[in-house]
Amino acid sequence: MNRFTKHILAAALTLCLAASLSACGGGLSKFDATKYVQGVLDENYLGKFDPDFLEMVEGTESEAEEIYLGNLEAESNVFASFFEIEDLSGELLDDTMALYKDIYAMSKYSLEPATKVNDETFAIQVTVEPIDIFHLVYEEIEKEEPTSPAVQAFVETYGDPDMENMTEAEIDALIDGFDAAYARMCIDLTREMLPKAGYMEPETVMVQVKLNSDDVWEIPNNDFLSFDNRVIDYNVG
Repeated sequence: MNRFTKHILAAALTLCLAASLSACGGGLSKFDATKYVQGVLDENYLGKFDPDFLEMVEGTESEAEEIYLGNLEAESNVFASFFEIEDLSGELLDDTMALYKDIYAMSKYSLEPATKVNDETFAIQVTVEPIDIFHLVYEEIEKEEPTSPAVQAFVETYGDPDMENMTEAEIDALIDGFDAAYARMCIDLTREMLPKAGYMEPETVMVQVKLNSDDVWEIPNNDFLSFDNRVIDYNVG
């Protein structure tokens, strides 16, 4: 799954809550616009559901929780794409979502007060510090002699198997288990690197809140994606 597909899945849920802002019509204030963007970001990345935000969008905590879990699952599919994992489902998906819950808990961003551009647009400058976890993962994988227990365990089994002394059934089992073992290695390795993770240089993103043709205030897809692309840095190698 590429990042744009991931964004559509996550943002679609977010916009379901945003739709209720139509009750505000053209009377949205700069304060409301800032609170709305803060609420959407906290909801998607931190799993924090501010009561004032939920009241603004006439949403419930269970709806917000669904959005948060949807974003964790969507980002887990980005993880699968990043590592070229064939099948990330079941327990592997659950563990990847739990991993991203901990990665997203590190999200670091701050908002400037909204500026009113015109009667249909507010602009909020957001500073984000991208999480560098996958730089650490890549560095470990590239080592000639990895120190990661997850990588060592995987290499021990699949690095140079002695197939000449294995039965046909053992070879079939080895091959059948490769994809799941590789996915497990990627998950466990990333988990191992998490305590060492830090941040890249801060970046600034302009996020708008716009009144669409249905008289609904929303964050445009491209703006959400622009921010989402910077929360975690995948640009390695």
